[in-house]
Amino acid sequence: MVSHCQTGRSYVSITFNRRFGSFAAYTNGLRLAHFEQYQAQHPNETKESAAIASGYSSYNSYYRAKQKFERQE
Repeated sequence: MVSHCQTGRSYVSITFNRRFGSFAAYTNGLRLAHFEQYQAQHPNETKESAAIASGYSSYNSYYRAKQKFERQE
């Protein structure tokens, strides 16, 4: 990201922290959105397979991330 933006690492970090809370929060938000989209496009798939397709190691990992995200809102 730093090389793509041609800026300093600190600037990118500060910008992400101000806008999204952290880079981890940003990526988890993307994963959560992907889970919902994946389920809508693949209604016959299990929640476990949707979680794995979204970058989580299991449905439980997805569920914990979702709970944490909802508490932060």
